[in-house]
Amino acid sequence: MEFAIKDSNIELLLGDIILIMIITILSISVRVRSVHHPNSIVFDETYFGNFTNDYIEHEFYQDIHPPFAKLLMYKIAEAGEYDGHLSFSGKTPYTSPEYTMLRLTPGLFSSFVPPLCYLCVRFLGFSKSAAFTSGIAATFETTLIAEGRHILTDGILHFFSILHVTVLLYLRSLKRRDFKFWVWHALTGITLGLACAIKNTAWGLMMLDAFVYLKLLWPEAEVSMDHYIRQVLFYGSTLFLINFLVFWSTYIFHFLALPFIGPSTPFTHIEVTSFLVKKGNSSLLRPRIDPPNLLIRTLLYIYITHRGNMRLGYFHESQSHPDNWPLMTGVGVFFYHNCGRELHCLGNIFCYYFAFIGYLSCCFAFKKPQKWEALFIAVGYSFSYFPFYLIPRTLYLYHYCIPLMIGIVGYGAFLDIYLPPKTKGIVIVLSIALLVYFYWLISPLIYALPLRDERKMFWDSAWRFGDKRHRLEKSLNKESK
Repeated sequence: MEFAIKDSNIELLLGDIILIMIITILSISVRVRSVHHPNSIVFDETYFGNFTNDYIEHEFYQDIHPPFAKLLMYKIAEAGEYDGHLSFSGKTPYTSPEYTMLRLTPGLFSSFVPPLCYLCVRFLGFSKSAAFTSGIAATFETTLIAEGRHILTDGILHFFSILHVTVLLYLRSLKRRDFKFWVWHALTGITLGLACAIKNTAWGLMMLDAFVYLKLLWPEAEVSMDHYIRQVLFYGSTLFLINFLVFWSTYIFHFLALPFIGPSTPFTHIEVTSFLVKKGNSSLLRPRIDPPNLLIRTLLYIYITHRGNMRLGYFHESQSHPDNWPLMTGVGVFFYHNCGRELHCLGNIFCYYFAFIGYLSCCFAFKKPQKWEALFIAVGYSFSYFPFYLIPRTLYLYHYCIPLMIGIVGYGAFLDIYLPPKTKGIVIVLSIALLVYFYWLISPLIYALPLRDERKMFWDSAWRFGDKRHRLEKSLNKESK
């Protein structure tokens, strides 16, 4: 049975639906596994849990990241009748099981990353077996799992980022620029805006959009180059406008949801917080409409939070550098330790290798029939990864997740572009076996289970203690104190 999509080059088979279901079930299973454990604060849950509480209490807070994922977590918690009573400070255990509901929100969003990776490979025109391999790689990628199963926003960021890539690929497949094209054009801008409204690391995807539209509109150059340029400017400006309006609107909802003075108000610019009122004040309207207007207030708030984000340049035990990420030669992110059990945000080394192979192979596929599909991967990875070399703030392994997901899609492309069918089958079986094996091997570090022999889990001492540069930075930091 075929599921041909009208006006599109995409054809999904019944086998695709079955494989997507298998990937989704596996993905949900590994992300909700032992979601109740540990029953105390893990890593930045202290921040994002308190942000949810602030929304429940409608008390203003300031954070360095855009607000969409936090708004989403708040509304889902509110729908689940969570009343904001949990304490997210110290190392004491949570006092009620509602923390599991808060963890499930990003966990379930993260669970749909692997099936979307599958669809990306299929929408690029590659085989079901290649797409299944990419889907399994994303399923057992332990950085994505560790970030997705706690009260953090990264699992939601991963979902909306890869959703945007999926929507963009579907738009690319449309045969005519009719009303349906405009609908998907709008969805492209909306999904990009939502991804950027979670964390600013998603802005690199704009260059992938630019590449797709430049290629998609190239036939217009047959009319005239001026006509082509006008079309590019028109679609580019409307896409950016939709993206910005979505991004900006999340800040408006953020301000509307938080009318009251909160604990972080004294540390926020007065022009941003002048509209806040004390709890119990029945006169809410006047301060809310006083100048500056909402647009200026929002732009000022974006500038202040971005400036604060870029100033986070202090040394951290878990910091790493962009050149450490593709082959995982640096330290992982330490999440939790108690009673001899640990949690680390540490990648599946085979998935990292496969993603990097996918990226490199796509960079050199310019003589292959699928060169444009390969170039899509190369452009998406490059503009999501290399800008990190320009970022002055402290960086961590989990900042690599967007290029990692694109590289995972690239590995599926590599299998079809470079390998003959028999060899490809063997490589797929070995790849899946290695991915599952390493996931099993370091699962105690992902779920805070009883530890295995440290030498078996930490193949490279740099994963725990950092490389030579990290150790030097650590010693210099100690000397400066």
